[in-house]
Amino acid sequence: MSISTDKKIGTVLLCSGALGLALSIIYGSTALVFIGLTFSFWGFLFLLVLPGKYVKSEVMDYMSSSSLYAVDQIIANLRLQGKAIYIPVPREAYLPYYIGVKNEFVYIPKRNVKIETAIGQAFMKNLKGLRLAPPGLSLANVMEKKSKLNFHDLDLSYLAEVLPSLITQEVDLAENFTISLEGNEVSAEIRKPTCEDLCKEASKMQHICPHIGCPLTSSIACILTRVANKPVIIERCSLKDDTITTFFRIL
Repeated sequence: MSISTDKKIGTVLLCSGALGLALSIIYGSTALVFIGLTFSFWGFLFLLVLPGKYVKSEVMDYMSSSSLYAVDQIIANLRLQGKAIYIPVPREAYLPYYIGVKNEFVYIPKRNVKIETAIGQAFMKNLKGLRLAPPGLSLANVMEKKSKLNFHDLDLSYLAEVLPSLITQEVDLAENFTISLEGNEVSAEIRKPTCEDLCKEASKMQHICPHIGCPLTSSIACILTRVANKPVIIERCSLKDDTITTFFRIL
């Protein structure tokens, strides 16, 4: 019997997560802790959510919230005070050393500094802050795969056309989704998200919401970073009744 693609992907992700957690213990790396937790979560997700089988949303929420709590605690322990920035990895630029990520990442400076200074710090070998994989990175990758588009090749106006149906129909993450563009300001409204309970939990975490964002808002930040090929920050995010409203700024 052939092994399904979901099982193969799940096994690879789960093994990668276990390796990341093991290396985090060996090297004492907080970034590897989060990467390991993220890969482990998505590995379990691919192994459990097979064709025709579903896991209750509250189960997935609990699985995700544990990873978010871990990251929130890491940021608190490191006493990071700077504004989180989603930063694209230069696709053709030469980097003299491996920075540990291949896609867009989140950088949190130790202190509040100018945006230009923070972006420069993000690629330093000896970091003055924390560089980590966004909680919504895997979800952004799934949406890109489902859309059969290369987000790097899109412009923001076209993204605004395709993203609502992608979120509400292709991946079924919310009942309704709207996005508005005005210069470098982007606002998104997510109504009745399937991960509403997770968003409520994330809203209680001081360092997650609204700075890094829950997996859903984080995935949108990742996509905006990928399309614009520019750094993005989450200005503010609020959950009222059954609607998440998030404001992003493209730098």
